Amino acid sequence: MTASEPAATRRSWGRRAAVALGVAAMVIGSWQVVAADDGVRRTALTVDGLPVTLLEPVTPTADDAAGVVVAHGFAGSRSLMRAWGLALARNGYVVALPDLAGHGANPRALDRHGDADIHRVEVLQAVEALIEHGGLQPDRIGLLGHSMGSGAVLRAGIDAPQRVAAVVAVSPTDAAVTSSRPRDLLLLVGSLEGAFVANAEDLLVRAGGTTGAPGSGQVARELQIITGVEHVSILFSATAHAASIRWFDAAFDRSSPGRDGPVLIGWWALFLMGVLALWRSGAPSLVRVVDSQVAPARVTAPPGAGRAPLRRELLGVSAGAFGATAVLAVGGLVVPIGALGGMAVAPALALWFGLAGGVWWAIVAGPGRPTGTDALGAALLLGILVLAFGVLAPDVWLPWFPIPRRTAYILPLAAAIVPWTVMLAAGLRGRGGWSAVGWWAATSMILVVGIATAAVSVPGLGFVLLLLPLFAPLLALIVAVATPWTRTIGSPWAPGLAAAVFLGWAMAVLFPLTSG
Repeated sequence: MTASEPAATRRSWGRRAAVALGVAAMVIGSWQVVAADDGVRRTALTVDGLPVTLLEPVTPTADDAAGVVVAHGFAGSRSLMRAWGLALARNGYVVALPDLAGHGANPRALDRHGDADIHRVEVLQAVEALIEHGGLQPDRIGLLGHSMGSGAVLRAGIDAPQRVAAVVAVSPTDAAVTSSRPRDLLLLVGSLEGAFVANAEDLLVRAGGTTGAPGSGQVARELQIITGVEHVSILFSATAHAASIRWFDAAFDRSSPGRDGPVLIGWWALFLMGVLALWRSGAPSLVRVVDSQVAPARVTAPPGAGRAPLRRELLGVSAGAFGATAVLAVGGLVVPIGALGGMAVAPALALWFGLAGGVWWAIVAGPGRPTGTDALGAALLLGILVLAFGVLAPDVWLPWFPIPRRTAYILPLAAAIVPWTVMLAAGLRGRGGWSAVGWWAATSMILVVGIATAAVSVPGLGFVLLLLPLFAPLLALIVAVATPWTRTIGSPWAPGLAAAVFLGWAMAVLFPLTSG
């Protein structure tokens, strides 16, 4: 036995362990996401053009049945509210989850000048669906809405008190609340939500202050701050779920069994980590097989070949980020940057990436043309990204498979993003381990600061501030998938193209359609 054989044996056992753990994580994660529906019947409806998912207990409670419409926020969907809906359904409620205008599978564009009224009407449509399809009494309906959806449910509760017995406004925006309308109002807000805490406190004052008890016949008002959560994580907070169930139980004089909702986001993350473990363990061999089929005579470049000095790379990414922000800030004075091309935020964000990537490319001198290997590799890497991130997403938080109108946006958005993602991948050439982690950390920090600056300086992009926590994890996923390719082959085109399509796809399904 040579000295290298024990090391090779250890690497072999390490790969086998990674494969076993990856398969186990994928099986457990996917099984738990699917099993979240146990005891709950799911029905897809379309009510006057409004897509609605109805969740109801398989064994309904006949004597104290009640229903809740759960409305999502801006750039949300019924997928994002599914965990909350399941928490309610597991405790005996019939739940309607609509995709509001401009969002998810709803093909109706968001009217930027009258969206609040559109969504109020759609919430009341969902109420009628609950009464008709859920077999509920008209006086046993509650509403729950998050962020933009909170405004919709507040307005619906104000306008139809005979239909709406109780309202829970999560991360509330604004509405013309009074001391009597809506009935039985609970305000929920995360302690890390900043301005939304102030919004909630102001609403409570205008609604008459803390008073009464739900279901008592007197108007009830309460504000509860959920510790340690922000604008997105509050949607998956068991404490927030329990608070809403407690409020509705009191309003409808019923007693829930106190079942917790599913930990959907955790199981989705476990599945994602399983896919990455499998990919990382088998990637070098698979990448070489792909390359040999397209370019069998390739001479492998040494690690790091063609990579610019780190100082120039950081100069390029920084100059690109702040140059793009400056251009959009000036452009926003002339045209509505935040709603270009019939979609809110996404085209402007893609344009930011295109400008930032173009400056970065010019400073560093981007790579040559892509090859056949890059095209095949891009398809492979995109498949890994979609499998890890998107396959389970519709049952957890994101409607990953778009309606036709949204599909048309994917390639234009991706084309704008390509320069930035190719340069990101170019900086990974020859990097691995802590070096790749450092590259991810540096680019993530510059990206977040640049986009945050754009969000506060370009009209219509302020919402992006709420999404800033997502950028670093998304880049981490891209870097984790790209690194085996760039270390084995070196060309940044395959991971750059795959990452651009992946990000364009995510933007196309996330942001609202607008009417102009």
